[in-house]
Amino acid sequence: MNSLPVLLRMNGNHSTKDQIVSILSQEFPLSAKQIFNYVSKNSGNVSYQAVHKALQELVSGCVVEKRGKEFLLSSRWIDYLNNYSNQLGYRYNNNLSKTLDNHNFVFKTVYDCDMFLIETFVKIAQSFPKNERPLIIMQCRHAWAPLFLSKLEYKKLVETLKRTKCYALIKGNSSIDKWCVDFWHKNEVSAKSNVDVASNSDFYVAGDYVISVFFPMGIRQKMDKAYSETESQAGLDVNHLFHSIFETETEIVVTINRNQQIADQVKEQTLSFFKQA
Repeated sequence: MNSLPVLLRMNGNHSTKDQIVSILSQEFPLSAKQIFNYVSKNSGNVSYQAVHKALQELVSGCVVEKRGKEFLLSSRWIDYLNNYSNQLGYRYNNNLSKTLDNHNFVFKTVYDCDMFLIETFVKIAQSFPKNERPLIIMQCRHAWAPLFLSKLEYKKLVETLKRTKCYALIKGNSSIDKWCVDFWHKNEVSAKSNVDVASNSDFYVAGDYVISVFFPMGIRQKMDKAYSETESQAGLDVNHLFHSIFETETEIVVTINRNQQIADQVKEQTLSFFKQA
């Protein structure tokens, strides 16, 4: 099947074949006489011979299959139509260049930066066909998701993680880092803490997108101190941490570039940590 034999027209002028496909998409299996009765109600001047001929052509084109004396849409054609629509959506939705390619962004708070990153990953993940699970790489100084997420943001993050293959390396090894890594594990993310990465910036890769997040020294030091002083996640003062660090006005620079060579190198380096015994 090199092209779609039938696509329902949207202008209301449906051919007999269009009508048969539409009928069988709603009710099946049906005999030729039942299909003729439905078509004749809509078209009036159609003959049984015309409907029968259209049915035979649809069967020959693998759009409809015949089982005994009844007809239904071909599962092969349905699969093809599904794959075709996924690929079409991919081609139309994959044009992220207008918003993401080779751009620099500046954010005033860590929280604002986080919301941008979540939306970016959602957008990139959705640009892939539904039957693909894109690879996402994260190298971060500390982990904090899902500590400060609303219910809606949390749901969006979890749904995105589950439709991707995500690997995360975290430099920190505090109780907060470990708690977040445990959360990620439960949501199908392969993650490790206490890895020597992200000394100067957090690093993300999705497809051929390479994203760097540069936190000012002051924010990094405050975060290191807060994480090291928290003995357990249960003892964490979330409100204080949020207001004193994540809502503190600062200047966080995010760069986004498309570079397949760098993306592949980061992927290879990150995945090597998960291949070790």
